[in-house]
Amino acid sequence: MPLRWPKGPFPERYRFGAVEARLATAWHADDEVKLAPLLTSLALVPPHDPWVRVYTASERHEEAWHDALRARATELGATAFRWIAPARERRDATEPSADVIGIVPTTDVVDAVSAVGVAGPSHGIGMPAIVRFLVTLRSFGRYEIEAMGEDAIVLRYTPKSDEALTRVADRVLHLCPPLARSSTAEAIASSIRARGRLEMDWA
Repeated sequence: MPLRWPKGPFPERYRFGAVEARLATAWHADDEVKLAPLLTSLALVPPHDPWVRVYTASERHEEAWHDALRARATELGATAFRWIAPARERRDATEPSADVIGIVPTTDVVDAVSAVGVAGPSHGIGMPAIVRFLVTLRSFGRYEIEAMGEDAIVLRYTPKSDEALTRVADRVLHLCPPLARSSTAEAIASSIRARGRLEMDWA
């Protein structure tokens, strides 16, 4: 039977009110203490969002450092990622800012995406569409958030099969109109296969 992109009601767990309730105490004193070992080499960037904090590293780091930071964040109960500045502040598509780190005090990466508010409203793509995609993507392989911002996201994605990869690439064309104008499902699948990354930018 062909693998299909499933349809169904929006997952109750990720309705905004439910996410808001889980993150209601984000960055209270307990999180400050718990994440202190992670923050020693980072400087906080104002203003302070109630759910997402953005930090700068003291120097430029290689990819392995970012991988280790994300792993350590998970151990401490948080999601860390390279921060992608809004399109108006960057030159290159999905290019993370130089060693700027976002942290949300939850290990649920879908909650973290909701906290950041990843979306493409100028293209008719709201945050619920991104959330639904990420929830469904779990059925098509393993992924983690490598980088994100309000209008772009980069995933490390390992598909379960070539058929799963094909379905995901097809779906991405519907979810990211700018990418659909410049690429094809075959090209997206080939890029993921070669690089292990899925990038979407709604700038």
